[in-house]
Amino acid sequence: MTTALSALALDQLKPTEATMKPCKQYLDYAALQEEAILTYKASNMVLAIHSDTVYLFKAKMRSSIEGGIYFYQ
Repeated sequence: MTTALSALALDQLKPTEATMKPCKQYLDYAALQEEAILTYKASNMVLAIHSDTVYLFKAKMRSSIEGGIYFYQ
């Protein structure tokens, strides 16, 4: 969701009527998602992440993670 939100934020710099539709879509999607519940417990697990990033795939945007492999040891 952060990539979509970043793109919407950039569109808000010079908004048009066309900007409204993706904004409403994003808000509708966010409103329908269940609330996440996180539980933390101590363990010996080590989480390793190998990620691939894209830099400036849209004008004035910073780098963002596009894909990755998450595994534990």
